[in-house]
Amino acid sequence: MPLGAKSLLLLVIAAASVAQTATDLTARYGYPDVERFVVRPGITMMASYADDRTACEMVIEPKHPIHRTDDKEQSMATATVSEIIDELIPKSERGILLNRIFKAMGAPQFEHDKYQNVTISRYFVRSLPANHDEKSATIIRKDGPCSPAIPSHESVPAIELNAADLHAVR
Repeated sequence: MPLGAKSLLLLVIAAASVAQTATDLTARYGYPDVERFVVRPGITMMASYADDRTACEMVIEPKHPIHRTDDKEQSMATATVSEIIDELIPKSERGILLNRIFKAMGAPQFEHDKYQNVTISRYFVRSLPANHDEKSATIIRKDGPCSPAIPSHESVPAIELNAADLHAVR
């Protein structure tokens, strides 16, 4: 094979093996149902979407490679995570606070705030440096296109039964 033909063949093979771009992947597979954004230096937010592209679940965590290494020292400043949460779901959109759960198991601590329209869960490891010990935060919207297809027991109206109703079942 002449030298020019070999060069052309190598060029064609190299062009065929070019890395896929986001545009290439979207053209082939459609829009992603999950995306990851860098929201602050060293902090990412991964969002999963409803069919209309509304972000329904968002996970805030320290930036790490896709193939996660178990780096126990990665954490975030609590104040920074609070700012990000307020940007993603302002207090005015959350609705009424319905329930707050706090669990502490030594150094690991978990906070779970349930509002009318959203649930916010935060995970801390208190053995890390003070005010820089948050490992992750998760926001789950429950309103609009993010509302579950099957209503939870809390959104189904209760049916009150009386003695006559119970006797009629027999």
